[in-house]
Amino acid sequence: MADVDSTELAITAAEAALKQAGCVPLDIGLVITAPTLLTPHGLDIPAVAVRARMGLKRAETLNLSQGCIGVFAALRLARLFLNDAQSKGDVLIVSACRATTLVDNFNHGGFYWGDGAVAMVVTNEPGSGLHFMAYAESSAEEHYGAMRIPYGDARSYSAVDSAEDLRIRVDFHDQRAQADYITGEQTRCAAVIDSLLDSHNLTEDDVSAIFFPSVGRKRPRMLLSGHAGLRDKVASDFRYAHMGGVDVFLFLHHAIENNPKDAWYLALSPAFTAQWGGVLMRNMTSD
Repeated sequence: MADVDSTELAITAAEAALKQAGCVPLDIGLVITAPTLLTPHGLDIPAVAVRARMGLKRAETLNLSQGCIGVFAALRLARLFLNDAQSKGDVLIVSACRATTLVDNFNHGGFYWGDGAVAMVVTNEPGSGLHFMAYAESSAEEHYGAMRIPYGDARSYSAVDSAEDLRIRVDFHDQRAQADYITGEQTRCAAVIDSLLDSHNLTEDDVSAIFFPSVGRKRPRMLLSGHAGLRDKVASDFRYAHMGGVDVFLFLHHAIENNPKDAWYLALSPAFTAQWGGVLMRNMTSD
């Protein structure tokens, strides 16, 4: 993977998604990229690269910088685009994570980061398949910038004196701040779940499975302290490394592929220490 940056990963995933969907380049009206960490060169716009390399000549472009929940937010924006400008074509969403250049197998509370990409084609065409039903997010009021790469526009480039300045780290002011964050994370996760269920008057019993990123087996049980009925429905495969929002959709894809049925699914992720986001999806096996 040493010579493959996140945009190259994104393009590979996007090409596979178009092929699987049976689409041609002129079918795409919008490309949304949602890199979970950095872009390969800092100022580049991955959506433009995907458009150019794949010959998506009719497509508009949008790049989201919202961490691991960017791919979730992209689904909501895709629906707005399709409802407002359907004649322009379908939406190609791509998310990529190239963490290993930034973390050195960073062990963050019992899990490891990895590299990967996910892509999907979103359409307004009726029919069976996976349907996006709702998006929700809950943001932190404090400590939202604790997870960071120390070198940004808050510091002069002359202050960078070691490779460590370009590594991801988590900096809380003190132990109290870290404890507050852990409690707040449970609250934000619960708020997202409640919002998604309420959007379609569902209960925990209606949900077939819930998917978290590969962040360790113990963490979801803590996060679901207020939704005990979902604890046994966690369907993530924690043998995988964490790849931003990529692994969540990998697990969802595996679940549908291995057990295709009419079902409701929840998929959630944190975005650094800033917020939680998630989507409600429904798989339909008939029109």
